[in-house]
Amino acid sequence: MTSIYVTHCSRDKDPGLQLSGREVIPEQLYTSEGLQQFIRFCQVKGYPWAIFSDHYGVVFPEEKVKWYSKPPSTVNEAEFTVLLENFHDRLSVYSQVYFYHRADETHPLFTRVIDMARERGMNIEELSEETINLQTESHKGASMGLRHFIDTQDFTKKELLDLIELIRRIKEADKQGASPKLLQDASLAMLFEEPSTRTRISFEVGITELGGHALYLKPGEIHLGVRESLADTAKVISRYVDVIMARTLKHETILGLAEHATVPVINGLTDYNHPTQVVCDVFTMMEHMQPGKKLEDLNVTFVGDATNVLSSLMLICTRLGMNFTHAAPVKYQAPKQWLDWAQENCRVSGGTVRVTDDPVEAVKNADFIYTDLWWWVGQEDEIPERRAAFMPKYQVNMDLLKQAPAHCRFMHCLPASRGVEATDEVMDSPQSVIYDQAENRLHTEKGLLVWLVYPRLQKPSRKFKKEQKKDVKKFIEEKFLSD
Repeated sequence: MTSIYVTHCSRDKDPGLQLSGREVIPEQLYTSEGLQQFIRFCQVKGYPWAIFSDHYGVVFPEEKVKWYSKPPSTVNEAEFTVLLENFHDRLSVYSQVYFYHRADETHPLFTRVIDMARERGMNIEELSEETINLQTESHKGASMGLRHFIDTQDFTKKELLDLIELIRRIKEADKQGASPKLLQDASLAMLFEEPSTRTRISFEVGITELGGHALYLKPGEIHLGVRESLADTAKVISRYVDVIMARTLKHETILGLAEHATVPVINGLTDYNHPTQVVCDVFTMMEHMQPGKKLEDLNVTFVGDATNVLSSLMLICTRLGMNFTHAAPVKYQAPKQWLDWAQENCRVSGGTVRVTDDPVEAVKNADFIYTDLWWWVGQEDEIPERRAAFMPKYQVNMDLLKQAPAHCRFMHCLPASRGVEATDEVMDSPQSVIYDQAENRLHTEKGLLVWLVYPRLQKPSRKFKKEQKKDVKKFIEEKFLSD
């Protein structure tokens, strides 16, 4: 590890810190624009970060947040010294420490933190508020801090629900023939390392209906990190377009694009996750859930292999407080790391997650049964072994569907191997919503594009545009069309 970025926060400036004594996620704590800007900066750049609070709590990346319940006036010097020592012991694994001191914060605690770092001989540098703001904005002078859509774990429950509500409103406008042209003249670069149907069509049609334009770079036309460095590719494409969507074979590739791009990057699928698909899935569930039920009441059962869709669906459902079950042979169940993240989500959201090898038990209370392919790119040699492990016990057929409540709906992200993970009878049954899912990809992509791009676009007045057009035409006429 090399660098870490550190800042200070105050209870007075951040009311979220009143949640003392509870384990919560950082997004629930930081309500001030200054701290949100700092966190966005670190997330966009991919930098590890830490926050030191005058309420005597410490946040480090990838850790649970535990805030001391004592008010500052009751913390004695000995307790404070121990906290400082612990804080700096954990900082010492980094070779470079960047301290960000916001203009609205002058608490002496932060001075003591910096002084101790200097005393310990740490290589430190202080960052100004201007540095954070400038590096978070795009080259087009955006008014909104740069955010990517790489993983639903990067967003709070409220943010995800706001996004889904935006998708609902855009779909409603579409159905009325009144799709808003919110991204007029915006450009989308679509990078694909493998072929696509739904992702390619939904993004291209989506940006077009919003008034923009899509550039499709198919597999073989661009070799990310081969012909030129990934960083150079990301920086150059960012100068041409307003947003990048990429489907990459390796998750590290999308992370690299996001690290170096200066426009939003949307994850169109990697070997690890498929976040755009599962936002669409939750939206589809909300359209089809029983009257009177809330999102938190839903029981979602995934039957099948631990695919990239499984990882994303498990995490978004638990993030939103839903009840999630994965049914699969032990060898093909969700790995421990995914479960750890899901369980952490549940501790905050109130949802549940469980894994079983009994598909019948798994579906008995299911509102939605979801499945996916049993093998993926690069697993072709494993097909006989995988088929033997899953068939017939884990195939979603009418016998299994009948074990679920009558209102249960069947879902599949597609493409499907009909007759393998699910039968034609199930896929084409009245309980199947697979084509609603597929359609909702379009509305989801439109919502994502608007959410990430619209706040960043410059919106010059008609008068200003008219003046610019007049100026350019005058120059052309004087220089190139005059006799």
